[in-house]
Amino acid sequence: MADEIRLYALDCAPFADPALFQAYFDRLPTWRRQKTERIKPPGEKRLSLGAGILLLSLFPEKDLSRIRFGENGKPYFEDDGLSFNLSHAGQYAVCAVGQGALGCDIELTRPITERVAERFFHPSETAMLASEPDPEQRQALFFRLWTLKESVLKASGKGLTQPLNSFYITFENDAPAAGGLSFGAALKEYTAPPGYALAACAPAGSVFAPGVRYLQIQ
Repeated sequence: MADEIRLYALDCAPFADPALFQAYFDRLPTWRRQKTERIKPPGEKRLSLGAGILLLSLFPEKDLSRIRFGENGKPYFEDDGLSFNLSHAGQYAVCAVGQGALGCDIELTRPITERVAERFFHPSETAMLASEPDPEQRQALFFRLWTLKESVLKASGKGLTQPLNSFYITFENDAPAAGGLSFGAALKEYTAPPGYALAACAPAGSVFAPGVRYLQIQ
């Protein structure tokens, strides 16, 4: 369907090859090159490049130098209703594409402490985590919640200027929904590579494509 919300991903590990990195870096619009140059850790620099290459691949007809940025730094096209949102972690960059306000988030899962959840999550979410007896499942649930919440904040354009505990995520028959928001949101979790969690948010009523499309570096 033409109006589906689609999610694309790119494995950025090949950019560890300096010649390949430079060849793709030279293709970036000026604003993305400058952003990538400011990043020091090599892995993060590769992810920034990968996010830029996703934009070039997904919007070949657009002049990416004309992308604008919202109050909290969210990039957007000002000339039509087509929207996108970027995220990256580990070795993957992802991009959500569709109509309306979009957000996506990918996270590399890792051990977490209860104090992190208590600090950032809504009480109903910390209770949900506390009720999960298996440590591995509790960690997986933490990152399911985190990516869903991050995607909601990114869709709103507020990012972390809005507290993560100001709204909450619920699951009904394992399907996620958000409560306590001032706007309607549709949520989608995706099957991610092992060791990652991945989610997206779009306006209420949106239809999501069923899976992630992985692009190849050419």
